[in-house]
Amino acid sequence: ARIKTATKRARFVAFRHPEAQAWKKTLMDANVITDVRDDVLRAGIGLYHDDEDLDAFCEACAKLL
Repeated sequence: ARIKTATKRARFVAFRHPEAQAWKKTLMDANVITDVRDDVLRAGIGLYHDDEDLDAFCEACAKLL
């Protein structure tokens, strides 16, 4: 029998921008946890996040960035 391998999927959203490093600092200073890799800002999305969490993240980004 053949074993199927699961499709790998990221559990984060990523935004590529030259200011990604500065964005991370700004968001972290406001207690919005993110990660940055070079010019890519990443925000993790987990099963424990709900619509209110996502709305709060979007509002924080709109206000701070």
